[in-house]
Amino acid sequence: MESERSPRLNDEGLEEVIDPSTRVDQVTIDPAQQAKIDSLRARRGGFWIAVVLSLVLLSEQSALAITVFAPILPQFAAEYETAQIVWILTVFALAGAVATPLLAKVGDIYGKKRALLITAAIATVGAVIGIFATSFIVLLIGRALMGAAIAFAPLTFALMRDTFPPRWRSLGISIATNGIGVVVIAGPLLASLLVDLFSTSAVFVLMAGISLVGLVLVALIVPESPLRTRGSIDYLGAVILACGVLAVQLGLTQARDWGYGDPRTLGLFLGGLVVLGVWVQQQRVTREPLINIKLLTSRPIWAPMLACGLVTSATAMGSYVVPQMLATPSEAAPAYGQGLTSTEIALVFSPAGLLVIVGGVFVGLTAKSIGFRNHVFIGAALVASHVVVLALLHTEVWHYMLGYALGGAGLLVLAARPNLILLAVPEDQRAVATGIVGTGDGILGGMMQQISYVVLAGAVAMEIAPGVNLYQESGFVTALLIGAVVSAVGGLLALAIPQGRRVVTARPVVSARP
Repeated sequence: MESERSPRLNDEGLEEVIDPSTRVDQVTIDPAQQAKIDSLRARRGGFWIAVVLSLVLLSEQSALAITVFAPILPQFAAEYETAQIVWILTVFALAGAVATPLLAKVGDIYGKKRALLITAAIATVGAVIGIFATSFIVLLIGRALMGAAIAFAPLTFALMRDTFPPRWRSLGISIATNGIGVVVIAGPLLASLLVDLFSTSAVFVLMAGISLVGLVLVALIVPESPLRTRGSIDYLGAVILACGVLAVQLGLTQARDWGYGDPRTLGLFLGGLVVLGVWVQQQRVTREPLINIKLLTSRPIWAPMLACGLVTSATAMGSYVVPQMLATPSEAAPAYGQGLTSTEIALVFSPAGLLVIVGGVFVGLTAKSIGFRNHVFIGAALVASHVVVLALLHTEVWHYMLGYALGGAGLLVLAARPNLILLAVPEDQRAVATGIVGTGDGILGGMMQQISYVVLAGAVAMEIAPGVNLYQESGFVTALLIGAVVSAVGGLLALAIPQGRRVVTARPVVSARP
């Protein structure tokens, strides 16, 4: 007799924990499309590699929109003469947090491939606005539209889960997630070269081009999901969510200028929390909610979402802090400044990009032998080490290269998380459930970047030029150590994840011959 209950395994041989009571919509299957998928699943690996690479062009967009812009934030600050430059990253994250559940719902109802194409069109329009932006406000409008790119990843994961053969599913999702290593290497290098040779507008040309190429390839190569859900889109819920998130972020951003106890600061922050509370209640009573609160509050969903979200948000803090440290002239700040150009900063980040790719493949290949939950523990430890190393060692370029490489290796949590989520959601909510991750990342990432901004704003040594500040070393160290604590908390929360454990296959017992 077994001492403990055997886990429920899916067709990949991985542990599932799907609660049937979390189903909301009726699922229909297009017989003709399902027959097409069945025939495609018999094709050789070359076809599915082409599909993965086509999807990666889009799924990488959310990471590319951060990694490309982070190293050149000082150039934007100088060009637009603003110290509020963190909003280039924050408005992208916040807009994506609101748009992602909407676009994910569109994918579940009308088709995930169709939703990918719509999202690519929106992101392209945003990039075009950025090309021709003549003011910082117009630039932020473009970045907000580009925030739709955060929906690429959840839509891609759900589409893979619906259409890929079992042998390619976990590996394909992991590669699509941690293929961002390519953009960590090539994206910042190319963006930095474009800025050095031309202007900041050239970066938006790059983003528009990648979106268009991805759109065309997905339209031509990638099959559509045969699954559809019968439901409607909760636009009211999206508006309430947007108002709550924006109010909280504005309160955090303006706290330094207005004061933490100022009625305006408290009104925005606390008022935003109240609005978010109203949104939760509205989602509970709405027949077709934007986000299924019952699903969101189930342990198999909130545990990996929050644990991995905290780990990745710690790296978001680093993406805002480290480029500024590297760009600061060594004569002005000998304790941390390196005086690097944006191209040189991108080269410092390149080993991290390689390790991100390796981590994604590693997660896909060790899904059973190590387990996705253990991957989260490993990633949290590496990311915490990444920010601690940068906080303690930052006098030489190789210090930054080592610290950032540890962070790149730790981002294997990005490959583990969608696999964990998809092992816990019913088929009618695959896109929406993975879209919840995008919403959470947008909120957490935006908050962490704003916290970094507030910490640095309190450590200004002097203003070098309009919008360009010289910061005290203590400000950077404080921000990085906050990131270490956040990542460690994420690692502890991974203990609550019930699925994705290492699968131990029992060996057959061979009886001895008499």
